[in-house]
Amino acid sequence: MENKLGWEVFIDHQACQGYACCVMAVPSVFDLDDDSGKAVVIESHPDDSLRVAVEGAVRGCPVHAITIRRRSP
Repeated sequence: MENKLGWEVFIDHQACQGYACCVMAVPSVFDLDDDSGKAVVIESHPDDSLRVAVEGAVRGCPVHAITIRRRSP
Protein backbone atom coordinates (compact mmCIF):
# COMPACT_ATOMS: atom_id res chain seq x y z
CA MET A 1 0.00 0.00 0.00
CA GLU A 2 1.16 3.51 -0.66
CA ASN A 3 0.23 7.10 -1.25
CA LYS A 4 -0.08 7.32 -5.03
CA LEU A 5 -2.58 10.17 -5.06
CA GLY A 6 0.03 12.71 -3.95
CA TRP A 7 -1.51 14.09 -0.78
CA GLU A 8 -0.09 15.23 2.57
CA VAL A 9 -1.58 15.85 5.98
CA PHE A 10 -0.80 19.01 7.97
CA ILE A 11 -1.76 20.35 11.39
CA ASP A 12 -1.83 24.03 12.27
CA HIS A 13 -0.20 23.80 15.71
CA GLN A 14 -1.31 27.32 16.62
CA ALA A 15 -4.94 26.39 16.01
CA CYS A 16 -4.84 22.92 17.58
CA GLN A 17 -6.30 22.75 21.09
CA GLY A 18 -5.49 19.09 21.75
CA TYR A 19 -9.03 17.70 21.61
CA ALA A 20 -7.55 14.49 20.08
CA CYS A 21 -10.53 13.80 17.81
CA CYS A 22 -8.06 13.13 15.00
CA VAL A 23 -6.08 10.69 17.15
CA MET A 24 -9.23 8.73 17.90
CA ALA A 25 -10.26 8.79 14.23
CA VAL A 26 -6.92 7.75 12.65
CA PRO A 27 -4.32 6.75 15.26
CA SER A 28 -1.91 5.56 12.57
CA VAL A 29 -1.70 9.13 11.23
CA PHE A 30 -2.11 11.33 14.32
CA ASP A 31 -0.81 11.34 17.89
CA LEU A 32 -0.65 13.78 20.78
CA ASP A 33 2.63 15.43 21.68
CA ASP A 34 3.53 14.66 25.29
CA ASP A 35 4.92 18.12 25.94
CA SER A 36 2.44 20.41 24.21
CA GLY A 37 -0.66 18.21 24.43
CA LYS A 38 -1.39 19.09 20.81
CA ALA A 39 -1.86 16.79 17.86
CA VAL A 40 1.04 15.87 15.63
CA VAL A 41 1.12 14.10 12.29
CA ILE A 42 3.09 10.88 12.59
CA GLU A 43 2.47 9.81 8.99
CA SER A 44 2.31 12.83 6.68
CA HIS A 45 1.92 10.71 3.53
CA PRO A 46 -0.53 8.02 4.67
CA ASP A 47 -1.63 5.14 2.54
CA ASP A 48 -4.38 6.02 0.07
CA SER A 49 -6.68 3.54 1.84
CA LEU A 50 -6.75 5.96 4.80
CA ARG A 51 -7.86 8.97 2.75
CA VAL A 52 -11.54 8.72 3.72
CA ALA A 53 -10.67 8.35 7.42
CA VAL A 54 -8.29 11.32 7.29
CA GLU A 55 -10.95 13.41 5.53
CA GLY A 56 -13.27 12.49 8.41
CA ALA A 57 -10.64 13.71 10.87
CA VAL A 58 -10.40 16.98 8.94
CA ARG A 59 -14.18 17.45 9.16
CA GLY A 60 -14.26 16.35 12.81
CA CYS A 61 -11.61 18.76 14.07
CA PRO A 62 -13.47 21.28 16.24
CA VAL A 63 -10.97 24.05 15.49
CA HIS A 64 -10.31 23.19 11.82
CA ALA A 65 -6.59 22.68 12.44
CA ILE A 66 -6.09 19.81 9.96
CA THR A 67 -5.65 20.19 6.22
CA ILE A 68 -4.96 17.87 3.34
CA ARG A 69 -2.83 19.30 0.57
CA ARG A 70 -1.50 18.11 -2.70
CA ARG A 71 2.06 16.97 -2.26
CA SER A 72 4.73 19.29 -3.59
CA PRO A 73 6.68 17.85 -6.52
